[in-house]
Amino acid sequence: AGGETPRFSRDGKQIAFASGGNILVVPTAGGEPRTVMASELETVAAPCRAGAFVGGWSPDDSLITYYSASSTRQIAQVCTVPAAGGEPEVIVPDEGAFQIEPVISPDGTKIVYRAIIDSQHDIWVVDLETRERTNITHDADLDIEPDWSPDGEWIAFGSLRAGAPHFDLFVMRPDGSEVQQLTTDAAKEANPVWAP
Repeated sequence: AGGETPRFSRDGKQIAFASGGNILVVPTAGGEPRTVMASELETVAAPCRAGAFVGGWSPDDSLITYYSASSTRQIAQVCTVPAAGGEPEVIVPDEGAFQIEPVISPDGTKIVYRAIIDSQHDIWVVDLETRERTNITHDADLDIEPDWSPDGEWIAFGSLRAGAPHFDLFVMRPDGSEVQQLTTDAAKEANPVWAP
């Protein structure tokens, strides 16, 4: 069957992954995967059930964040689902944009994600309590694949800034300030992951 977008739980005891649009969780030590979100036919799917790509776990491992995408309906939403299984919740609706690559902050209060609006790729943050969304990059070039530092003080991301024909790695503060370029290699550098 295979799997995509595997993500370790914060305690390292479980792995969430997507398979066939569903979200499954399997013990790190091995065992039978269990389905925590079952997808539906994407042309008629309920919110957050068109197919899933896992983003990560909440600090207490109670929630899994993911994005649900439908190519036929041209939508992508940021969602959460209880790790024990249950009803998915829309955190960022599509509203004419693709909301993808969500990661919950280490303190569990925010989700960073990429929004694609009118072909513009920017990094956004949503407050989980108020649902207020903030665009933290306003660069004309593509900004992709954000990830929180373990202390929540930085966000790493890939970008085509500085006129490069390839992606380099950058970091910034959660409000979009103090942007720093980390790499200048000719190869694509993206999908950053912080060491614990």
